[in-house]
Amino acid sequence: MSWSRSPPLAWASDLAEPGGSLWIARPHQASQLLCAWNAFALQTLGDQLVEADYQADPRTVGFLPPVTAEQAAAPSRPPRTRGEPRR
Repeated sequence: MSWSRSPPLAWASDLAEPGGSLWIARPHQASQLLCAWNAFALQTLGDQLVEADYQADPRTVGFLPPVTAEQAAAPSRPPRTRGEPRR
């Protein structure tokens, strides 16, 4: 793949160099890092929730009880709007 400019997050290495800081990142860079971190954190939480269920009952590996599946998938759904019933 050829990039017209630099590849995504190529500028992030500049922040890790001596003197670099998240406080000097431009708004679009800070937003990209925030979104990446948020996605990583939510994926990790979902993975850990599923893994904890499997460790609690090894017979259920490959199957999630409906409530666990609901909890693991909840962060990836769009937020509810006012007055919308819970699922």
